[in-house]
Amino acid sequence: FTGPTNDDFTPGTVILLDNVIARYQKNGVTVNERGSRGYLHDNRIQGSGANPIIAQNGVQFGFGAVGKIEDNLITVNEYTLDTFDGSGVILTQAGENVSVKDNDILRNDVGVFVDGTRRARVEENKVHDSPSDGIALTEAVGSAGRRHEVVARDGTRVLLVKPIDVPTYVEYGVADIGI
Repeated sequence: FTGPTNDDFTPGTVILLDNVIARYQKNGVTVNERGSRGYLHDNRIQGSGANPIIAQNGVQFGFGAVGKIEDNLITVNEYTLDTFDGSGVILTQAGENVSVKDNDILRNDVGVFVDGTRRARVEENKVHDSPSDGIALTEAVGSAGRRHEVVARDGTRVLLVKPIDVPTYVEYGVADIGI
């Protein structure tokens, strides 16, 4: 959707259902600019793995773009140098109310990175084997997350829930402790 210069673009809509997206350069899927919309559902988005050349991202919504990223497998976006991280999903100055829900996000440097995005909804994802952050929110005003399972490389499982839900998870044996 981006034209030859940053000021020259045509917004559009992309609907991706049940695809395999692999062997890409920087991003598997990019939806950028105000007026653009993306709907990604039931896709397998796979980076090249440990990469010293480019920090790949599975999905990027940015600069005013909106939409939904749901029920996808997003994996192996890894950068081997210490300067940047590869991300499964990156929302960078995306439009309001972008939804990232019910995805399996594994073996990315950062699972979900939300930066400068208002009211993003990051919910019910399974994020695991991320050597950096599972879910990172920076300058994400009003963005919220609910019920995420983060699995460390050593197998430790952490369930991230809203504070009001902690007693219920502990009472019914879903969690051993609540912090």
